[in-house]
Amino acid sequence: MKKTITVHIANFIFNIEEEAYKELQDYLKKISVQFSIKEERDEIMFDIEARIAELFRERLSNQKEVIVELDILEMISIMGSPEEYIVEEDLNAETNEEETERSKTRKNTRQIYRDDEHAILGGVCSGLAAYFGIDPIVIRVLFIIVTLMGGSGILIYLILYFAIPEAKTIADKLKMKGEKIDVSSIKGQFNKVKNEINDEVHKRKIKTTFNRLVSNFVILFKRFIKVFSKFIGFAFLIAGILGIVSLVVIFNKDFLSLLTEQSISISDLLGLLFESDTHIFIAFYSLIAVLLIPISYLLVKGIQLLFGIKNKFTSVKVIFLTLWIIGVCMLFVVGVYMVRNLEETSGDIIQIEYLAVNKLEPLTIKLKNNSIFSGMIRTNDEVILNEMVKLTDSVTYFAFPRLVVEPSEVDSVSIEVIKRARGRKESEAIKSAEGITYDYSALKNEIELSNSFSILESTKFRGQNVKIIIKIPEGMKLNFSSDIEKLISAVRGNHDLNNTTWMNKEGRMINIEE
Repeated sequence: MKKTITVHIANFIFNIEEEAYKELQDYLKKISVQFSIKEERDEIMFDIEARIAELFRERLSNQKEVIVELDILEMISIMGSPEEYIVEEDLNAETNEEETERSKTRKNTRQIYRDDEHAILGGVCSGLAAYFGIDPIVIRVLFIIVTLMGGSGILIYLILYFAIPEAKTIADKLKMKGEKIDVSSIKGQFNKVKNEINDEVHKRKIKTTFNRLVSNFVILFKRFIKVFSKFIGFAFLIAGILGIVSLVVIFNKDFLSLLTEQSISISDLLGLLFESDTHIFIAFYSLIAVLLIPISYLLVKGIQLLFGIKNKFTSVKVIFLTLWIIGVCMLFVVGVYMVRNLEETSGDIIQIEYLAVNKLEPLTIKLKNNSIFSGMIRTNDEVILNEMVKLTDSVTYFAFPRLVVEPSEVDSVSIEVIKRARGRKESEAIKSAEGITYDYSALKNEIELSNSFSILESTKFRGQNVKIIIKIPEGMKLNFSSDIEKLISAVRGNHDLNNTTWMNKEGRMINIEE
């Protein structure tokens, strides 16, 4: 507990500790004795006290109502020590006229000092500029030029820095500028310093206000992010849960057939693509790692954001990131192997049959009755693997043969079945194409086409496909049945052939119903 004193400074009342009051009183007395003329002394002292009151008011707040000794010391550091107000010349009016003239001559003579107030480094350039009455930038440019020309500019600057004294007192600063040293000039210099301090304080207040606004904005933004992160966390959590459930369904054949119309799992597809069990194993578990790790990260990140858990799990992240990269690399390796198995395309293996038909009657094309596929996917259909691939113990069925109808250059109906496949070598591609089985039947003027082709169960998928080309002679009509839409088919680029009738007219297939 310390004793406080209530004082009146420049029309403001302050509570000040007793020791701090003594320090302030001593400070003001030391300044006051430097001025012999009462009127000027009172005016300057009032300005000084007004400035002190401003500084004290800045130090007070709702949490601080008493001026302490530390505040006095900080005020002195801003205002300057009493020695800075010492005037080295005697301003006594009784000095004779000759001494006054010498004094004036001496006062108006400039002296070199380092100007620390306007310094960038040590105040050498600004001090020289004040001595010669020029802009400091001119001196600085000269130092830069000398430095760039030979490097001696730095040495010269250091020598001048240690050789030239710093302008510490107001008298020194007046001598540096060649101004008269009297009460008026001291007051003017003091007012100048005070204005500069006020400007600096004003700038500091603006900066403080700006910083406060920025700080408030940052706080509001952080609060918004905190709330928004809850929604993001919830979304991540739901996405992670749905992702894990989806992976369980996709990679498990029983769940897949139970919850969806699909019955072909990822392991079935990998077994259809790769010959080696090692490749199947690597592809299967690498695919799980590549998909599961990011989904798990979403799940964990969602929990962290939603419940504010700040544990970063850095070591766990590094481990799982490493596993994910390994998984990607393994997928790349088996992917390259798969691409190499599809490098070469075989020449077409064509089976041609000329049909004995009555050209005066229309030729009808329809699908064979079979239970392999219920229908055929089209552009707007949902992709269902069950309608594209069917695996059995002996063969694998594919549901995408393609039908094309063209005009014939000869006077007979022909059906061409073109089989294609790919492989690591052309011989392997040809072997794969030869293993394709496609079934159709032709009786009188009716052709029944299957909407699937098959390969042996031991044969792997190498891009096998089947194209059926039916050629119609001049003047003959062709009818498509209502179920032809279950086959990928086209006549002159027209794919909507259901229940349509066409005719070869002058070497072109014409829809006679249009």
